[in-house]
Amino acid sequence: MHKDINHLIGGIGTATALCLQQKDLEPITLSIGPLSGIFPYASKTLSLYLDLNGKLNESIVGGSLALALKTSSLDNVVFVKRSKIPIAAIVNNLQVEFLEIKSSKDLNQFKERGPSNKKSLLEFSSKGIVDSYFSFGNEKLSSLAKKKNLLGAIFVGSSSFKIFNLEYYKKIYFDLLARALDLDVEFAGHKSCSGCPAGCKLSKKGEENINIGVLPRCLVSCAYSSKIYKDIPLVFSCLESLGYHYTHEDLENISNIVGELKNEFK
Repeated sequence: MHKDINHLIGGIGTATALCLQQKDLEPITLSIGPLSGIFPYASKTLSLYLDLNGKLNESIVGGSLALALKTSSLDNVVFVKRSKIPIAAIVNNLQVEFLEIKSSKDLNQFKERGPSNKKSLLEFSSKGIVDSYFSFGNEKLSSLAKKKNLLGAIFVGSSSFKIFNLEYYKKIYFDLLARALDLDVEFAGHKSCSGCPAGCKLSKKGEENINIGVLPRCLVSCAYSSKIYKDIPLVFSCLESLGYHYTHEDLENISNIVGELKNEFK
């Protein structure tokens, strides 16, 4: 639907462009990248939004949300404007339903909607909670959502995706799993984000203001795997195996392109 922003790869790139297009409508974006749900450690969902002071903010969350979006055939979701009544959204593949939430009972019933093994629950309470465990790490996103009368969203996905070069993909996938020692965290047995086996002690926390490169943020890889996903030849190979035909120059220049887009908010 937005082929004009395909060159921005995903994540922070496409989210910035969408926020710019919708900036007068108080947008909240949820964005993933082309590797989400397909390669290890590409496990996060990025939210970009204009806070109550009109400043561009970025928050990152783990859990199953990225996988649910991928299996819903969604790379980006944008919530705009405000509802006159408190609501919650159910996104089942590409079908959207809004429910009026009149009471805590309504909210609890909403949370139970959808098959438990195929859904991801996003609650705009406190610091923004996904799957009743993972957090965006700050209250800015929830404050903006509450201003919109948006209390939460459930994403249910059952779509499949075809791997362009399956044998090449398998090789890269297992090579990446073997690079677990390159993660900046240790395996710890906590709940893991989808696509990451580490279960690190930081899995519950968001990644607000963590300074990593633009390319990993376009892929929306875990911040603690940035040593892996800032490797341009590796990222190029991952994308090629999935049938994306970006060039090395595209990957090298993405930081400048996103930086120019962000400057348009100033």
